[in-house]
Amino acid sequence: MFYTYIWRDSAGLPFYVGKGGNDNGKRSRNVSMRSKEFKAIHANGGCTVEMVDEFILESQAFAHECELIERYGRADRLEGCLVNQTDGGDGASGATRSQDARGKIAASKIGKPRPQWLKDHLSLLKSGVKLSRNTARPYPLA
Repeated sequence: MFYTYIWRDSAGLPFYVGKGGNDNGKRSRNVSMRSKEFKAIHANGGCTVEMVDEFILESQAFAHECELIERYGRADRLEGCLVNQTDGGDGASGATRSQDARGKIAASKIGKPRPQWLKDHLSLLKSGVKLSRNTARPYPLA
């Protein structure tokens, strides 16, 4: 299943439209891999994410994402209120990286310490212990 979603600010105004799929809504709640504009609005607090629609085909979800972005307009073009940086429909679903690219990514992470909360979290995940919702998500959802 694929879906579209809208992030709204504390006043209820939409500021981001996106598409996700086959992840139980995980992409819609992720705030770490977003633009600085998105993060600035999110940092003010009171933001909510709303699932708009579900689709069987990914192409349908991409098309709906494009429609929503067109409806609300992009702020960078002075056409609307969204901080989206594209017109939608251009996600990296199914993208694969070459062995060389994966090696470079792995090498870039060598020597970077992980925070203790992440080490503890990964340890619990690997132990086979069933985690509560709060333990399974040690970081805020939205």
